[in-house]
Amino acid sequence: MDLAPGDIDSAYAVQEATVARLGGEGAWKTSVGREEDVCSPIPADCVFASGHRFDAGLWRGPRLEVEVGVVLRSDLGAGPRPWTAESVLPAIGDLVPVLEIATSRFIDRMAVSPLTVIADLQNNEAIVQGAGVPFSEVELAAFSAVLEIDGEVRPEASPRRQHSSREVVVSLAGLANHAIARGRPLRAGVLVILGARLMPVPIRPGTHAVATIEAVGRVEAMF
Repeated sequence: MDLAPGDIDSAYAVQEATVARLGGEGAWKTSVGREEDVCSPIPADCVFASGHRFDAGLWRGPRLEVEVGVVLRSDLGAGPRPWTAESVLPAIGDLVPVLEIATSRFIDRMAVSPLTVIADLQNNEAIVQGAGVPFSEVELAAFSAVLEIDGEVRPEASPRRQHSSREVVVSLAGLANHAIARGRPLRAGVLVILGARLMPVPIRPGTHAVATIEAVGRVEAMF
């Protein structure tokens, strides 16, 4: 019997059932700059502070991504009209540096459908959050990011296209409306991560990773 989700609503339903069994969401992830944004909740017990030590030996083929996220300072609940880029802007608090650990629950992650990847929380295993700066002080398209592994800059972690602050706010409005429609409105204090700033790199047990994002801050983790 094929248990793969047949449509996007089914994939989101699997996400929600998974997160509910794990105690509820502590963060969200969303794509930015796509024609149609894709998002997923992240279980609360998968969100850690900078400096956390993991056991990477428990994972299959883990990869590390350098990201940025925003922390909301007020709720984005249901209202008389959908959220827009202009109306969500006052709800955004800090911009923070983030490490995302990505891995798949499947033996061959390349062999499963895109909808299955979405159902699997888009390969999220954990995120690590550093201290940040007020969102209004940074233009996201303008800064650079560097990843160091065991004290050495990883050149293969090359930059991806840097999305603008405007694109991020548009995506956040879409996520807020999605979360309301799914009965999980975004609340003050929640972290939303916004896609990789650098290409992912593999990690192994014993790794010490440090990401520095210009004008935003620093985040690190041990594996």
